[in-house]
Amino acid sequence: MPDRRLHIVGCPRSGTTLMTELLRYAYDFAGAAPHEQSLFAQVDAQQFPFLSKKPSDTTRIDPAFVGDPNLYVVAMVRDPRSVVSSIHRSRPGQYFVDFSRWRKHAAAIQKQRYHQRYLMVRYEDLLTKPAYVQQGIEQLAPWLQRTGNFEQFPDGIERLNPMATDALNGARPLDVTRLNSWREHLPRVRAELDANPDMATFLEHFGYEQDSSWAQALDGVIGAGTTAKKINDAWWRRLEGEIRYWRRNRRYLENRRLDATSMASKTV
Repeated sequence: MPDRRLHIVGCPRSGTTLMTELLRYAYDFAGAAPHEQSLFAQVDAQQFPFLSKKPSDTTRIDPAFVGDPNLYVVAMVRDPRSVVSSIHRSRPGQYFVDFSRWRKHAAAIQKQRYHQRYLMVRYEDLLTKPAYVQQGIEQLAPWLQRTGNFEQFPDGIERLNPMATDALNGARPLDVTRLNSWREHLPRVRAELDANPDMATFLEHFGYEQDSSWAQALDGVIGAGTTAKKINDAWWRRLEGEIRYWRRNRRYLENRRLDATSMASKTV
């Protein structure tokens, strides 16, 4: 079997950890990252097919993805109102992500979402239609060997991967009760919408709203809330990042070519 790899990306707080744990639960991988591992980290040849996830890779891996025919990507998208109003247990009292970060990741996902080896999954669909999402993943990567059903998660699991526990708050059945939890954080949503009016357009584009009537819930609400992780968008920082990841993409593709050559020589 070719050294196939399934990599999970998406904006932070969008279900990348849940998707990764579901895939661990429902499919047979020879190797998997302990929690977050960049696509550019070297993987031992004996560990393929390999499962990994890294939200920050969303905007950085296009050359590697396009150039590697054995790389498959699942990209998680979540209602931006829920993303910007999400609080990570490691940063109590602070919102984890702002809309500018969501927008950057969404744009990168939109660029590749119709590629045959790239699948965009809405977090909300994963919770409400897990069997449908699982079928979509198997159409994306028919080489996967199923060992379980998403709907039955976490049946049979005594404990999660320890590094995923904080993000998922333990091994629990898929929970749809928090899908509209942003309504409990209206000042935060108000502040992000005021700073980013295009949020309303993105909500319609990704199918979360049909029109702008949802914003009536914010009437009379005063914006408030601080973000734990702000993007440093200085031009020199962007340039440095572009150069660094250009090099990493080239190194990744060269390593993959070397791996393929080595595998071919062993079969002769």
